[in-house]
Amino acid sequence: MSRRRRQALTFPPELASGARLGGKFVGPYNGTMSIWKGRPPIYNPSYDENEPGSLVIAAIGGSVGDTVTINFEGGNAWGGQINRTFQIGQGISAELQAGQFQHIVCRAEAPLPDGMELFFSWTWDIVNKSNLWRFLDYPNPGVAINLPEGIECIIPESACQFTYQLPQFGTTFVKSVSAGEEVVAYWGAFSCNVTNKFIYKLRGV
Repeated sequence: MSRRRRQALTFPPELASGARLGGKFVGPYNGTMSIWKGRPPIYNPSYDENEPGSLVIAAIGGSVGDTVTINFEGGNAWGGQINRTFQIGQGISAELQAGQFQHIVCRAEAPLPDGMELFFSWTWDIVNKSNLWRFLDYPNPGVAINLPEGIECIIPESACQFTYQLPQFGTTFVKSVSAGEEVVAYWGAFSCNVTNKFIYKLRGV
């Protein structure tokens, strides 16, 4: 497997192809990992219409179970902004319909573990919008926390009781949950009655 930070360009049409629409980072690395910042590229050959692209991010290698955190912001000139924070690693990639936004900022958080390689590429083939995954350690029982933007489901490691916070209505909503159960995120904030660990299932963008 190549450990180079960049792939060599040798084929003549590729050498003249303009801006690179992908790349990779190789661990161990503790610097800035900017995947994309600015306007997404637009596919516009003479025989076709403008087509927004999909941003595919993947990572391989590292120690068993290694992951890296990705921060994504997509928005427009009027201040609209969508955010996602999620993890990727071996077997967990992300397919984002990022080309639908007028402006994006996408970065990986350092450090990138030793032996891990993080890849990204724009594609104009049909790519599904994947679910995204995020881990949360919950060490303090009973403390209410906000759920992340784009949350779809909460998966607890241990059986527990969720208390959703509904301050607009001056009340709460309590639900008993089994270990490993995929629970719909009914509201924007909740607390748990025991020390726990959660995996969040986020909607893709």
